[in-house]
Amino acid sequence: IVAAYEFSKLIRNMPASEFVSKSQYMLAESYYQLSPNFNLDQQYTKKAIEELQAFIDFFPLNEKVAEAENKINELNKKLAKKEYNIAVIYGKLEYYSASIKYLNNVIDTYHDTPYAAMASYNKILLLMERDREDEAYAEMKKFLLLYPDEENIKEVEEMKNSLDAKLKGNISAN
Repeated sequence: IVAAYEFSKLIRNMPASEFVSKSQYMLAESYYQLSPNFNLDQQYTKKAIEELQAFIDFFPLNEKVAEAENKINELNKKLAKKEYNIAVIYGKLEYYSASIKYLNNVIDTYHDTPYAAMASYNKILLLMERDREDEAYAEMKKFLLLYPDEENIKEVEEMKNSLDAKLKGNISAN
C-alpha cells in the first residue's frame, strides 16, 4: 500500500518526469500484488484493473502494454469467478432471482472469460427448473450462437430440440 501511495505521489507531483510511465506501471503492479484470492474482497483487484487500464491508455506504445493486458484478463477472470460462485451459492440457497442476476452480470460484464459460458449454461438450467421456458429458449439460442465449442453444447442442443418439439406439440394441439 505504501508503494502504491509513493508511485501515485510521483505521478501526481511530477507529471513531466521520465519515470511517469514506469511509475504508472508500478502503481498498477502494486495493486496487482495486493489483489487477494477470489473469495475475498476485490477492492484491490478493481483498483489494479483501473491502474493497468490507465497505463495502457496513457502509454500505448510502452513495451509492457501486452503484459498489462494479460494482467487485466487474469484479474477479470478472478472477478468473473467470484460473481459466478456467488450465483451458484444463491442457486443452492434457492434464491433464484439473485442467482440469475449474478449469472447475467457474469455473462454481460465478463463475456470474454470462460465463466461467461458456464454462467449461460447454469442460467439455462435454472430457467428450465423454474419452468421459464421462453426465457430458457432464448438463452439456449444465445448459448448455441456464442459458445459453439463449449463442452455442454450437445446437452443444450438436446434441451432446445426437446423444447422445440414440446412447443410444436402445443401449437398443433391448439
